[in-house]
Amino acid sequence: YSTATVLAILGRHSEALVVLDEVLTTSRRTGDRETELAAMVRLGDRHSDLGDNRRAIAFYLEAQPLARELGARRRLIDLTNSLGVAYRNSGDLGAADAHLADSARLAHEAGDRAMAFSATYNRAGIALQRGLLAETADLLDQLRRLDDLDEGERAAVDHLSSDLALERDNLAA
Repeated sequence: YSTATVLAILGRHSEALVVLDEVLTTSRRTGDRETELAAMVRLGDRHSDLGDNRRAIAFYLEAQPLARELGARRRLIDLTNSLGVAYRNSGDLGAADAHLADSARLAHEAGDRAMAFSATYNRAGIALQRGLLAETADLLDQLRRLDDLDEGERAAVDHLSSDLALERDNLAA
């Protein structure tokens, strides 16, 4: 992976895809399921970086059952969140919300506050985008109740709250 990681950091995503495809092929041939899972997730990430959400979604969907089979809870939380983001970026807001809700639930169950924040924040943005103002407000309240929000997280919640207030004002006008 290290070569693919360096290539991705350098913005050479197409080259990273070639390396990751080789890693995936080798891991499948040798039966290394952990490496296979990691390669699928990273292939999804690279396709997402390139804006190819369809391919990213395909890799994430393929990786989910393997993550469950291997008991890779943290990886499942991350890839489910990434799947939600890829669906959002492709314009399928319903699927995005469903996967982000799954990610938030899994993160809460695992005690992963940072990922719970990320998934819930993304859900609030989607709810606002869909015009679901009451749901947006509920999700923002959930975010405010999370323990130990850092300054950046508080600022993000405040910004989305301002957007919600503007949307409500626009509807009232």
